[in-house]
Amino acid sequence: MIATVIDLLDTLDRADLSSLDKEIAFAIRFHCRTLRDQLAAPDVAPNVEPCELRDLLEMVLKRSNL
Repeated sequence: MIATVIDLLDTLDRADLSSLDKEIAFAIRFHCRTLRDQLAAPDVAPNVEPCELRDLLEMVLKRSNL
Protein backbone atom coordinates (compact mmCIF):
# COMPACT_ATOMS: atom_id res chain seq x y z
CA MET A 1 0.00 0.00 0.00
CA ILE A 2 2.71 2.47 0.94
CA ALA A 3 4.73 1.59 -2.16
CA THR A 4 1.67 2.37 -4.30
CA VAL A 5 1.23 5.75 -2.64
CA ILE A 6 4.93 6.52 -3.08
CA ASP A 7 4.62 5.61 -6.77
CA LEU A 8 1.60 7.89 -7.10
CA LEU A 9 3.48 10.73 -5.43
CA ASP A 10 6.41 10.19 -7.80
CA THR A 11 4.05 10.25 -10.78
CA LEU A 12 2.42 13.47 -9.60
CA ASP A 13 5.83 14.99 -8.93
CA ARG A 14 6.88 14.23 -12.54
CA ALA A 15 3.56 15.29 -14.07
CA ASP A 16 3.35 18.21 -16.47
CA LEU A 17 1.94 20.97 -14.27
CA SER A 18 2.76 23.78 -16.67
CA SER A 19 -0.92 24.65 -17.09
CA LEU A 20 -1.20 25.44 -13.38
CA ASP A 21 -0.20 28.61 -11.59
CA LYS A 22 3.53 28.38 -10.78
CA GLU A 23 2.94 28.70 -7.03
CA ILE A 24 0.39 25.88 -7.06
CA ALA A 25 2.68 23.66 -9.15
CA PHE A 26 5.55 24.36 -6.74
CA ALA A 27 3.35 23.55 -3.73
CA ILE A 28 2.23 20.26 -5.29
CA ARG A 29 5.79 19.20 -6.04
CA PHE A 30 7.09 20.32 -2.64
CA HIS A 31 4.43 18.47 -0.67
CA CYS A 32 4.67 15.36 -2.84
CA ARG A 33 8.41 15.18 -2.30
CA THR A 34 8.10 15.84 1.43
CA LEU A 35 5.40 13.22 1.87
CA ARG A 36 7.26 10.70 -0.30
CA ASP A 37 10.42 11.16 1.75
CA GLN A 38 8.49 10.76 5.00
CA LEU A 39 6.78 7.60 3.81
CA ALA A 40 10.02 6.13 2.51
CA ALA A 41 11.73 6.46 5.89
CA PRO A 42 12.23 2.95 7.27
CA ASP A 43 11.02 3.89 10.75
CA VAL A 44 7.80 5.45 9.43
CA ALA A 45 6.50 3.14 6.73
CA PRO A 46 5.68 0.09 8.90
CA ASN A 47 3.60 2.24 11.24
CA VAL A 48 1.42 4.05 8.69
CA GLU A 49 -2.22 3.01 8.47
CA PRO A 50 -4.26 3.36 5.23
CA CYS A 51 -6.44 6.08 6.76
CA GLU A 52 -3.29 8.04 7.58
CA LEU A 53 -2.21 7.80 3.94
CA ARG A 54 -5.57 9.17 2.85
CA ASP A 55 -5.25 12.01 5.35
CA LEU A 56 -1.73 12.80 4.15
CA LEU A 57 -2.83 12.89 0.51
CA GLU A 58 -5.73 15.17 1.41
CA MET A 59 -3.24 17.42 3.19
CA VAL A 60 -1.13 17.64 0.01
CA LEU A 61 -4.17 18.67 -2.00
CA LYS A 62 -5.36 21.20 0.59
CA ARG A 63 -1.92 22.77 0.94
CA SER A 64 -1.71 22.94 -2.83
CA ASN A 65 -5.08 24.69 -3.01
CA LEU A 66 -6.62 21.98 -5.19
